[in-house]
Order: sequence, then C-alpha cells, then structure tokens
Amino acid sequence: MRFFIKIGVLETIHGEYDVVARKAIGEQLQKLAASGKMENGGAFGDSRGGYMVLNVDSPAELRELLGLPLLVNAHIESHPLTTFEELAAFFKKHAATTDT
Repeated sequence: MRFFIKIGVLETIHGEYDVVARKAIGEQLQKLAASGKMENGGAFGDSRGGYMVLNVDSPAELRELLGLPLLVNAHIESHPLTTFEELAAFFKKHAATTDT
C-alpha cells in the first residue's frame, strides 16, 4: 500500500538538541531510502520538514520504517494513496447506488 507521508520537525527542537536530532533523523532517512520502500521524497523549501511516498505492506512496517528518530522528533501525517484508475473503478462500481 502506498502512503504519502508529511514530516514536520517539532518546533521545540533547537539548540544543542537540534544537532542530535538532525543526526538521528538523517541516519533514519538514509535507512529508509536504502530499504527500497521509498518511491519519492524530498524536503520542503519553506519549512523544517519534507515528504515521502512509501510503498509498505502494513501499518507496522510503516511505523518501523519511520522509526523512533522521526516518530519522536516530528509531526507525522500519513495518507493512503490510490490511483485515478482505482478511483474511477470505485465510482463506476457505486454509480448504481448514487443515481436518483
């Protein structure tokens, strides 16, 4: 299942802890990229955060890929993704129930 993941670094991370958090998050992002589960990703140009599209088999796998460095140092927002073709098939399947 594909997920869009939005990552926003916590505003409370600054000073000496900022260096520690950046190192831990950077290492986790390298592990994530090496997993082969990341289809796309990058940083936001206007804020402390970024995004990823991950292809995972379960919510547990998603949590493991994000790992503690991201889960404890960032706001994580996730959205399951579907294709336009899958959406069209859904509407076609349910067209009979929505016609009045």
